Amino acid sequence: MKICYQCRLFFRELFIFILTAYAVFSAFHIPWPAVFAVAALPVFVSFGTLSCALGGLRALIPTAALSFFSANPFAVYLPLLTWALPTLAVRSGRRWAQAVSAIFTAAWICLSFLGEISWADTLFIISSALTLFFALPLLKGKTERLKNIDIIVKSVTGNTMRAAEKFADGALSVSEGKINIIKWEENKPEMEAVTGDGLAIAFPVHLFGTGRKFLADMIKKLPAGNGKPAFILYTASLYPGAAAFVLWAALSFKGYRVKGTLWEATGPLKIKSLSEKTAEHENGIIFEAGGDFADGWPCGEPLIIPPSPLFILGLLKK
Repeated sequence: MKICYQCRLFFRELFIFILTAYAVFSAFHIPWPAVFAVAALPVFVSFGTLSCALGGLRALIPTAALSFFSANPFAVYLPLLTWALPTLAVRSGRRWAQAVSAIFTAAWICLSFLGEISWADTLFIISSALTLFFALPLLKGKTERLKNIDIIVKSVTGNTMRAAEKFADGALSVSEGKINIIKWEENKPEMEAVTGDGLAIAFPVHLFGTGRKFLADMIKKLPAGNGKPAFILYTASLYPGAAAFVLWAALSFKGYRVKGTLWEATGPLKIKSLSEKTAEHENGIIFEAGGDFADGWPCGEPLIIPPSPLFILGLLKK
């Protein structure tokens, strides 16, 4: 894992947000869009991929829309902070970085209660608190190395399958066991084949979610996890909303320990010029996540829950 470089970027981001807190407390108020533009720069540079950089849209778009109804500067910063800090901390691979990120995010949530709270601020606080809650189990850090890993793929062709295969290649570079790719089909889901030490689920996002049938099979027919590690890999064009939220919650309910998520941008974003420049980085991140997952590390990104209910629309898609 590229620890040192990522940790330096983590400290830069933390320092910028501390300066932001000082600016909010002092008479020199800085508009939050300007602060975000500066604070997000090291995040975008650190990831080096189109998908991870655009991941900030999950926090930026609803925050920008709801900020007009907010009277609390601390609450407005919350979605951006709870995207940037936990994501960098998980990417760093250091438990202490994740702990600092969790403490700083929790402290900022507490600061939000110092001012007036509108309905928009309530959404900011709830979404950030949920993001922090789902990130806390990642503080356990590295666990045992996995030998046999099952990868359930909803789409048997296209970008999702290619991403799953790249993830499998990364896992094979570390694991000494077998990587089993299971192709999910609506009429005959082969859940009985899930017998490995770890589980990864890959799916394309439709209407900001997984689809009801696929989610129902994960809940009803997927064997109990009994503490097994899991990973969520999904593909979407432009804005995935919080597509991983319901699936993460379902896997946790089934007894799996989800170690992270990863989104690969597809569709209109994958125009030829961008694809040629970013494909190598995208594949590298997916490959690295597969290797880290097999090695027992939290990897990819933590679950980020934006202040938006768009993921509920995913339940409308069969």
